[in-house]
Amino acid sequence: MRSRLRIVTLFLISFLALIFLAIVREHPEQHSPERSQGSRATKFSVSRRTAEVKVSVNTSWSMEYRVIHEPYVFDEEKSVLIVVTSAPGNLEKRNEIRRGWGSWPHVRVVYLIGVPANYSEEQRRKIAKEVSDHGDVVQIDFVDTYRNLTLKSCALVMWAVRNSWPGRDVVIKADDDTCVNMPLLSSILEDFTDGVYGDYREKRKPLRCKRKGCNKWGLTLDEYEDQTFPPHVQGAFYVITESVLGDLYEKLFEPKYLFIEDVYLTGLVTRVAEVPVRPMPSGARINPMVPGKSWLEQKNLVAQHRCRGKLQKQFWAKSIGKTP
Repeated sequence: MRSRLRIVTLFLISFLALIFLAIVREHPEQHSPERSQGSRATKFSVSRRTAEVKVSVNTSWSMEYRVIHEPYVFDEEKSVLIVVTSAPGNLEKRNEIRRGWGSWPHVRVVYLIGVPANYSEEQRRKIAKEVSDHGDVVQIDFVDTYRNLTLKSCALVMWAVRNSWPGRDVVIKADDDTCVNMPLLSSILEDFTDGVYGDYREKRKPLRCKRKGCNKWGLTLDEYEDQTFPPHVQGAFYVITESVLGDLYEKLFEPKYLFIEDVYLTGLVTRVAEVPVRPMPSGARINPMVPGKSWLEQKNLVAQHRCRGKLQKQFWAKSIGKTP
């Protein structure tokens, strides 16, 4: 009798185990894909080969860091590193900078890109040729999309920390559609003493998603629950002093992930790292808006956002005292 009971018990256990396995196979653990502009998931993972982002239930996340291309030689007498964040396909924008303000001899300029979502062999060849021709490209292995701009800014900090050199005083982030007045910038370098400097913003409210959907910058309460952003600087151009770069690096992944990169790095990370966020010194200005009719005549304009094509040429000529 006991033997039959054992057999029946074993049969039931085996039967229940088979049912459980069938359920698991039918409903495996799912990870939300890289978030496009329309998706609203809070928990997600982004992966491409070895570069990935994992967001935990509440705040901490991590980014696996792998360099594909990077320069090998640094000019140690230069005190400024400028990292131009650029999309992989924006070769002409990078060349415009190389022909203009990026040729200023007193700074080191590199161009930081990720990996296209659909990385074709032709794109690989073009990037490899650019690396060979110019020797100034830093390519990190993450999917390069608008929603992943925070990854790019974090990669900037990680790469800058790992590639420091004696005598470097500041690390500057600039978008590839930003004009920079290098003579003016060089004249105020000593005024960047400690912290993150840029187009200072405080008490800004996030744009909220509506019932009909979200725009490019829209946030749900799950993504960002506070009613205002912490003090931060606009992302087109900002200056990080070498004295605080390590502090940002140590706290880089402590805040909850936010895809708005300037708020994340210069607002949330600086807050937990206790790094000062400051407006530009010496009356220097950054214009994040579309250039107006008289924009070339503005005084103390150190950086102009949304500056493309002939505007880059005009601003550079004006900066060095030539006729545009």
